[in-house]
Amino acid sequence: MRDYAKKVKEIEKAVAHVGDRLEKFFKDFNKKHCPKCRCCCCNQCAGAVGYISGDLYRTPCLDKYKDFLKKTYGFSEKTGFLTPKKGCNLPRYLRSQTCLSHLCGKAEDEKFATKLFTVNCDGIEYDVPLHSVVLSMSRHISRVQRKILSKK
Repeated sequence: MRDYAKKVKEIEKAVAHVGDRLEKFFKDFNKKHCPKCRCCCCNQCAGAVGYISGDLYRTPCLDKYKDFLKKTYGFSEKTGFLTPKKGCNLPRYLRSQTCLSHLCGKAEDEKFATKLFTVNCDGIEYDVPLHSVVLSMSRHISRVQRKILSKK
């Protein structure tokens, strides 16, 4: 278990800034909609253990890693990592790509996912839908998680 604590610290160091950026995107939206929501976004978290297996399916000792996350971040057999009215117990940098990139029906209703976000690339600014930015960031986090967890 101590080995996973070190790996989680390494993941945090590598991508926490990306998770923080995602948090800023979603903070107001989540605060407005999630506490009173009775919908399905996180319903399957318990059975899927945060959808971690899907993203990290080739990672060695995946079951031990999931056990570490369950013990460290509070996992309920009923609700998974979700704490009602609070949200996900996992920091964004440890969440699965599935969880990071999912946008609920409310986001679609409010056209939250299609709001344009300006990205500067080599001095040229591009307007990109927020969902594309989120998907790119979540893929980056997932790749870093796989790389670090696969190290011996």
